[in-house]
Amino acid sequence: MKKICIVLIYLINSFSFSQQIRFAWLSDTHIGNSTGEEDLQNSINDINKRNDINFVIVSGDVTESGRTNDFILAKNILEMLKVPYYIIPGNHDTKWSESGGEDFKKIFGGDKFIFKYNGINFIGLHQGPILRMADGYFAQEDLRWLKSKIKKINKSEPIIFITHYPIDSSVSNFYEFLNLINGKNVKVILVGHGHTNMKLNFSGILGVMGRSNLKGNQVSNGYNIVDVRNDSILFYEKKCGDFKDSLWNKIPFNNNNLIETKLQDHSNINPFPFVKIKWIYDSKNTITSEPVRSDKGILCSNREGVFLLNEKDGKLLWKFKTLGAVYGAVANYSNKVVFGTTEGWLYCLDVKNGRVNWKINLGSSCVSVPVIEKNIIFIGSNGKLSAINLENGKIIWDFKTNGFIESKPSIYNDYIVFGAWDTYLYCLDKNSGKLIWKWSNGKSNVLLSPAVCYPVITKNKVFIVAPDRVLSAIDLKTGHTIFRTRQNYVRESIGISEDSITIYVKSMYDSVFAYNIVGDSILLKWSNDLKYGYDFAPSYPIEKKGNLFFGIKNGYVFSLNSKTGLLNWKYRVSDCLVNNILPLNSNSIVVTSLNGKVYKLIEKR
Repeated sequence: MKKICIVLIYLINSFSFSQQIRFAWLSDTHIGNSTGEEDLQNSINDINKRNDINFVIVSGDVTESGRTNDFILAKNILEMLKVPYYIIPGNHDTKWSESGGEDFKKIFGGDKFIFKYNGINFIGLHQGPILRMADGYFAQEDLRWLKSKIKKINKSEPIIFITHYPIDSSVSNFYEFLNLINGKNVKVILVGHGHTNMKLNFSGILGVMGRSNLKGNQVSNGYNIVDVRNDSILFYEKKCGDFKDSLWNKIPFNNNNLIETKLQDHSNINPFPFVKIKWIYDSKNTITSEPVRSDKGILCSNREGVFLLNEKDGKLLWKFKTLGAVYGAVANYSNKVVFGTTEGWLYCLDVKNGRVNWKINLGSSCVSVPVIEKNIIFIGSNGKLSAINLENGKIIWDFKTNGFIESKPSIYNDYIVFGAWDTYLYCLDKNSGKLIWKWSNGKSNVLLSPAVCYPVITKNKVFIVAPDRVLSAIDLKTGHTIFRTRQNYVRESIGISEDSITIYVKSMYDSVFAYNIVGDSILLKWSNDLKYGYDFAPSYPIEKKGNLFFGIKNGYVFSLNSKTGLLNWKYRVSDCLVNNILPLNSNSIVVTSLNGKVYKLIEKR
């Protein structure tokens, strides 16, 4: 009997050892950063010297700024691994990407993963945000994917999740994710983003944040080694060049990880009962653009294409599926609908039925918003602004830039002004496409480029608010700086009154400001501390018949009296970013949100 017990113990121990999983975990490699390429190569070389690694996980921010060339470089380095790797993007890969992260999917074969190893399910998905400055957000199409996958997994089967953002308020719909995985046997959630090793807890589910692969101010870079055993999961920091793995965290494997409370969506808390939702249309795909009014209805775009809604009841009139995602808004002119896609296609549709009049390929991804004037389309793409004949799609001129164009250009007389992700604001002759001037805020960091802000032009002055948090005034004819001020801590959100006398800026902290333009200076007209908190959403203030409308990153829409700045009302339509508002009149607006929904709000007093 004693011999049998010894044999059983030996078999159990052997079985436990055979179930061990050891993987390398890289995060925040930031290719494009000064040391990103070298640091990733060092880690790959370090991992390849080992014979105990089963696979590699990469938990986002693969690149510094989402450039396609950097994705390719990262892939070339990762392909040197002797073991498989699984990868998701982070916010740096989707926010500043010329393709809105679509090239990431092409290059790496997807932006999500699921696989099973030694009985454990590994699931990775990201939280964007795509192109827009906003909190992290689980796209509805990704949550549907997750739901379809986890319903096939038995409740007793262990799961390890990998995301980029922590599962907390930094992700505006984190509760949807937690509610979806509630009841599953989740052992741990691995996250990046914070660049440091840290023990976390997400409403009862254990979480671990992993360090950045970058060396920073250290002598060498590093990553994590994760051991999954039958009774525990161990986390070791491995610095490249060191011979030892340093244990820094240990969590039990046989934990229950029950979510403490079933978290709820509080987005429908609205203190102004006279504001009502007239209708809602759910497109079921991410929307990053504002709605556009036409004679036939409301035009919207999403990841799948373009669609037209009845203005009165929100019913779908037609839908057009595109080659590539549509991240910019459409332009509507003379019953024609024009827009670009991430596959480089520029479409012109008939607004009545959604049929194609013509399409051309611009040669690179297009995520910007077109402007149409006198049958000429002006639209930016990756590395150029183009003027195109509306009737036949023939290119009139191209102007090359060193970065992709995201925002809508602004036209004033014969001038056209736009920014690009190359640190410059450009002014061209709209008829010839020739450069008149280009302006820089003096920042060499591409991520501070004046590329998202729609330039406001009046009285031969250009006003912009770039990511450098400065309000700048520029002479339209010369490109000389008139003034720059940091007093309101603004970012990418500026509008102008219907009479072109007043500019409106939304600050990153609570307040909106109105300034009258007086000569070469501005004079404060009013300000209002609305206490909306920290906000960096690019939704800009739009005036319509005495009311000022704008949205913020947590789903609220505001209406102010444009003369006094007093609050008319606020209404929360969703839990995530609201795009630019479409005012239909002074008491009726149409709103789109990242959640893929379109809302019509009306004021009934």
